[in-house]
Amino acid sequence: MKLLLLEPNNAREDPFAQCWFTADKKRFTAPLLALPVIAALTPNDYEVEIRDEKIEAINFNEPCNLVAMSYKTKDALRTYQYAEEFRKRGIPVILGGMHASLLPEEAAQYANAVVVGEAEGIWPEVIRDFETGRLRKIYLAPKLVPLEAAPIPRFDLLKNGCYCVHSIQTSRGCLVGCEFCPVQEMFQGKTRHKPVGRVLEEIEAVQRIDRKKDIFFIDEMFAGGNRSYQKELLKELRRHRINFYCISDFKVMDPRYIWDLARSGCKKISINMPGTCLPQELKAVRAIQKLGIDVWGYFMLGFSFHDVSVFDKIEEFVAKSGMKNVTLTVMTPFANTLMARKISERNGILTTDWNLYDQCHVVFQPERMSVEDLKSGFLGLWKDLEDFLRIRDSQMKDDRRERSMRRMAGVVSLGIEKAFDLLTGKKDQPVDLEAIIGKKKAEVSVTIDNVMERKRKVA
Repeated sequence: MKLLLLEPNNAREDPFAQCWFTADKKRFTAPLLALPVIAALTPNDYEVEIRDEKIEAINFNEPCNLVAMSYKTKDALRTYQYAEEFRKRGIPVILGGMHASLLPEEAAQYANAVVVGEAEGIWPEVIRDFETGRLRKIYLAPKLVPLEAAPIPRFDLLKNGCYCVHSIQTSRGCLVGCEFCPVQEMFQGKTRHKPVGRVLEEIEAVQRIDRKKDIFFIDEMFAGGNRSYQKELLKELRRHRINFYCISDFKVMDPRYIWDLARSGCKKISINMPGTCLPQELKAVRAIQKLGIDVWGYFMLGFSFHDVSVFDKIEEFVAKSGMKNVTLTVMTPFANTLMARKISERNGILTTDWNLYDQCHVVFQPERMSVEDLKSGFLGLWKDLEDFLRIRDSQMKDDRRERSMRRMAGVVSLGIEKAFDLLTGKKDQPVDLEAIIGKKKAEVSVTIDNVMERKRKVA
């Protein structure tokens, strides 16, 4: 019995996605892990193959008994087309992933079965029903699974030479609560994490494949934003001398956390940037980079508090901060999210053509600018910051010693800055959130106090 696991994706033909490939187009940044997890849940007597369309074409005539596809919103129509091609050949198709979980009734029109939620809670039942010819249209995962019970992903089934870094997931969910994010709907605003020992097992597994590549922790928020868990994990990463990248947010940062990241081998941190471009945020980015961590700014455009001035603000912020990489996106109201419901109430959704839900097209009416303003501003900023959007092989090299020297110099520099501020009585001005965005609650993470200065503990 052969199971074919597919990730439909238009990245190879999408001009906006080229920044995620190396210059020679031979490697993509990092693999996703949904399919390796499903492979690990599949009985051992199955032959399992993984096909990621970002790095290889899909062969509809590849012999198999069952096809399962995990997909995002932007690839939904492509996925449905592929499902029809396989079903024409008499091959049952199972759909799952973020979009299928948000719109299962839509997905069910094109599949023999749809998995809603996390595969760990339902996949063995799906396979048993397939084997007995009793596949149901929709399988609803009963609950969020404890991550210590999840299997180690089948990293060996990935074409690892086609990715720049290894992907590891330590947690699921995000505590920030951005209204546009489908993760909030998928995981009910909760976070869970794997035991540290289990994370180390997964690191050992990918290092057996290629020890030279760095680790990218692809959690929505590194270690789920749990400080005690972060400290325990970072201690082990430092002991094992692991070079890694991670994702975070100003809301969960303080000086101790950044220092722990720097000492533990963090090379690059992707920080969610809502386009507020505050002096405190600029100060924080500079401080992080002085400690040897390159900042990857993840900017999103089109929130209710953005007007046309946001584009110049971001360009100036990037130039002043010295950050090494930038990702630019347009806020997208994904189906069945709180943001989509709010925009629908004011009849602001312009299209449900899922091909345009790639976070690079404008699919809604912004509140403080026109659709054309947002579109042209995004494209103009993309052109102006194009050099920051590229991935370079030189950024992948092991420069642990150089980063250590930067960190030592940075400690001295930051100490002098702090002493000068104390001597002169200089203090950061508190952020007036309501003055910035016009309301007390933001639809995205917005820094409301002095980032990198507070001692707030995150549970």
